[in-house]
Amino acid sequence: MEEVGDLYFHELLCKSFFQKSVTKESCFVMHDLIHDLAQYISGEFCVRLEDDKVQKITEKAHHLCHFKSDRWVVFKRFEALTEVKCLRTFVELETLPAPYYTLSKRVLHDIIPKMRYLRVLSLRGYNIGDLPDSIGKLIYLRYLDLSHI
Repeated sequence: MEEVGDLYFHELLCKSFFQKSVTKESCFVMHDLIHDLAQYISGEFCVRLEDDKVQKITEKAHHLCHFKSDRWVVFKRFEALTEVKCLRTFVELETLPAPYYTLSKRVLHDIIPKMRYLRVLSLRGYNIGDLPDSIGKLIYLRYLDLSHI
């Protein structure tokens, strides 16, 4: 199976879907034009939160990723998610090499339980003592990442 994936990757690499990273020699990045096309097609359905930029998130958003760029991830950053009713994916992408981040308890207790249709929830690397019982009420949740807690 891994060999088949490797063949597909090299085929996409030959067709310029991916290119070698200029910063890390052992990494590859998506070509800028392919990335722009993917963002255009995904439109309002996929959202990426970066730093402390307050971003309008529409009700149509299904997938959200955010970058942990500060050790304290505050409630204000995720406040816009209270209006999103159909969010299915909530994952983080690390930008700092530090192993632990602190997630606001208001995010855990007030925002995440309202995301009734969540299927993927990543709380990887957050310093969380206890999960709220309301996580158990997310009946569509299929993948919960609590690694490095």
